Amino acid sequence: MSTDTYRGAKDLKSPALSPSGTNGRGAEPSPEPVECKACGHVSLPVGKGQCSACRCWLPGNSAALVHGRRRFEDTGLLPPDLRDYLDSFEADVVADLGGETELSTIQQGLVSALRGLEASRLLLLDFALRAGTDTKRGRDALAEHGQTVDRWCRLAKVIGLRRRPREVTVSDWVAGRNGQEGAS
Repeated sequence: MSTDTYRGAKDLKSPALSPSGTNGRGAEPSPEPVECKACGHVSLPVGKGQCSACRCWLPGNSAALVHGRRRFEDTGLLPPDLRDYLDSFEADVVADLGGETELSTIQQGLVSALRGLEASRLLLLDFALRAGTDTKRGRDALAEHGQTVDRWCRLAKVIGLRRRPREVTVSDWVAGRNGQEGAS
């Protein structure tokens, strides 16, 4: 993964992953006219990214797209349901580590990397199951999934597997207690 595409947890919530700037469905940007290198025709791609005049494949076509990980690496775009799950996953990991204020910059980077590995793990597993483990593409995706799980486990050990209590002052505790009484 290039560092430009994946800089950290906060970048994954950036406009590149939000519905703004997309085609309204939250999936990918609206296509722009592209010049065909074969015939020189300039038009919007048709189908999965073909020239409307000569049907040659245009740059950026999605015909060979097999799983979403490569698209994520190239564009930073994830399916909305996966993005929501990853937001929740990252928030849970940060909470387990004692909260955002307790994390060093290095720890924040490690949590961000774990989020990226979790996205990759889920995309590869989904593809392997759709392709079937009896096909070469499915077996290859499953093997890569296994490598991703290995990296995920190594990174989780570095981050820490135990929950860390959040530092709470007496005033924080009293404020929380008063908020609970007011809600009852």
